[in-house]
Amino acid sequence: MGPVYNVGRLNGVLAKLHVEIPWLLGVHSIAHRLELSVLDALKHEEQLENVQEMLQGFYKHYHYSLKALHELKELAQLLDEKINKPVYLRGTRWLPHISRALTFMIKSFSVIYPHLENTISENTSSVQMRGRARNTVNVLRNFRNLLFIHLMLDVLAVFKALSLLFQRDNIVISAFRAFIARPGKNLQDFLNEVGDGHIYKGVTLTRMPNDLNAFIRDKQRMVTTVIQFLNSRFESLDSDPVLAAGKIFYPRVWPESVEDLAACGEAEVDCLVQHFRPALEGNDFDFAAVAGEWSAVKACVSANNFRHLNQLKQLLEKFNVL
Repeated sequence: MGPVYNVGRLNGVLAKLHVEIPWLLGVHSIAHRLELSVLDALKHEEQLENVQEMLQGFYKHYHYSLKALHELKELAQLLDEKINKPVYLRGTRWLPHISRALTFMIKSFSVIYPHLENTISENTSSVQMRGRARNTVNVLRNFRNLLFIHLMLDVLAVFKALSLLFQRDNIVISAFRAFIARPGKNLQDFLNEVGDGHIYKGVTLTRMPNDLNAFIRDKQRMVTTVIQFLNSRFESLDSDPVLAAGKIFYPRVWPESVEDLAACGEAEVDCLVQHFRPALEGNDFDFAAVAGEWSAVKACVSANNFRHLNQLKQLLEKFNVL
């Protein structure tokens, strides 16, 4: 569930459904929650605002001028490069749009930059066109801006994949914690190419002596802020006892030792049974059989070394109660 009119506590759809279905659980869209946490963390980043303004101007530069787009494609052909139409930044989902726009900008850097420089020097281009080109060039030749763009590509790549991951039926929050720890390579590739110098894809960058150290501080602050907002947005998945209990059906979180596994999940299964008791009582549910079946499920999972939710779902279909 997403919009306020769905989850409003007094008159939302969920509140009205609770009158008839008191055991119903309302969970704000995980993919949307993920995107909101990124937006919360980055919306006050001045560099992000500058980059977004540059991307929007860049899109307009080629979207509203067929001549400029044609020239860009001709230059790409001469340089034996492939290039598509620039990406629109706005959309229903912010993450994939800005990710595609930044990816396009960096992949086509060696074509875009010389064409924009040529636009600046051309007297045939309008003042507005030259102004947009100059703004884009100023951003793209700044070493610190490029550091930020490549960091954003790494961050957005992780969140884009997570957003798709969360849209699968069999994902749980435990998988998220492992997935986000994987490092990206865009920033490292950029640093490897530039090194201690000033050249990136044939372009001489403006670089100050303290740029890298300042960026490292900015990076740590930004990553810390993102994590804080992620924790805040996803807190209910751990603080709500019923939602938190659901993670027990993900075998990867189970303990390895036989002794610990014996008691694993008993409290969580009981929590779920009690929460859904009104619904279960109307369907001749055998409450007494739950503990025995849960022990049998764990024994089967352990014996077959199941570690995926799909495998557990198939196994549970063989039991009458669980």
